[in-house]
Amino acid sequence: MVIIGCLAFAFYSIPITNLYTFEISYINVGQGDSTFIRYRNECCLIDTGGLLKQDVSTIALIPYIKQERIYQVNTVFITHDDYDHNGALDSFKKNFRVGNVVSYNDSFPYITCNSKFENLNIYRDDDENSKSLVLFMKFNNMKFLFMGDAPKSIEEKIIRDNPELRCDILKVGHHGSNTSTSEEFIKVTKPKIAIISCGLNNKYHHPNNETIELLEKYHVKIRRTDKEGTIKYKFWI
Repeated sequence: MVIIGCLAFAFYSIPITNLYTFEISYINVGQGDSTFIRYRNECCLIDTGGLLKQDVSTIALIPYIKQERIYQVNTVFITHDDYDHNGALDSFKKNFRVGNVVSYNDSFPYITCNSKFENLNIYRDDDENSKSLVLFMKFNNMKFLFMGDAPKSIEEKIIRDNPELRCDILKVGHHGSNTSTSEEFIKVTKPKIAIISCGLNNKYHHPNNETIELLEKYHVKIRRTDKEGTIKYKFWI
């Protein structure tokens, strides 16, 4: 029994299943954005979230990542400088091992987690949301698109210059606000699943009913962190 107990503890402590899996998790950080991506034991974050009254890094990010038995993040992508996307970064770096922080267009394409990340927002604009990185990556036959807070004007430019752009899972722009997610963008990208990251009963009333109705019109499955908590997908390698 002692030997069996020791083996069971060792199996739990050593991330054996990590060696054979790819995972993407849209972490529940309240009114904000943070996505955890892991290929085997290499991982990255897209944004860290950020709340004024709570430290998202210590109450959400670090517990979740340690639960996955990961003890270093290789890369943190910061889409733009809004606090609900980068507010927890400083605390996260103080309390967890972090490799590179990537936030500029000239860093792309960027290779990490056995995937090439491309930034589709190559357009110059002074507005903070319009400067948001729009990241695209593939794993096997799955295509993922992360919109940050990019508005409809940027979506229009992206699909104009990338008319064949498709995705399986869309990280919806600006928490489901009606400033993002145009009908033409959905018609071109044809997502099967839309992830909306927002806080429960948030003061901005995200997601907007207009956005929900549009996604339903095109039969896109909607998943929301305010209703489900962290949303996780895991694939065998």
